[in-house]
Amino acid sequence: MSGFKLTKELLDKRICDVDTNSSNTETYREFIHKAEKHLGLSTPTTDEMLDKAIDTDLNRYFKDLSGALDK
Repeated sequence: MSGFKLTKELLDKRICDVDTNSSNTETYREFIHKAEKHLGLSTPTTDEMLDKAIDTDLNRYFKDLSGALDK
């Protein structure tokens, strides 16, 4: 997903509907919540925080979570 930018409008879309190379049927919001839980983050992001986030910060956070899971 080179050049991919996660925006608030995509949070509730299924990953496989946005990235046709993915078979992940979770929404981006679900993925973020599961990743936070898996990584043991002490203060999981609330839906309200996700909805209020600036798109550039949201995109950076998503990439950071995805990268952490890849390690």
